[in-house]
Amino acid sequence: MTDKLRQAISAAEKLPIAQQDVIASLVLNELDDESGWTKQFAESLDVLELLAEETDSDDEAGRTTAIDPEKL
Repeated sequence: MTDKLRQAISAAEKLPIAQQDVIASLVLNELDDESGWTKQFAESLDVLELLAEETDSDDEAGRTTAIDPEKL
């Protein structure tokens, strides 16, 4: 466990039980959400690879247009 996480847990331990439960729920939800994103990303690597190849092909064939981020 990192020092920062220890500090957060130590600070949370000083809070009333109801607030501790809220913080615990937030942390657990965030961890669940993150693992969901990781799983979805891992399952979509083949599709992302095909899209990247298609994009490279389109770019090499001159079928893309440069975008100026300042004008978005």
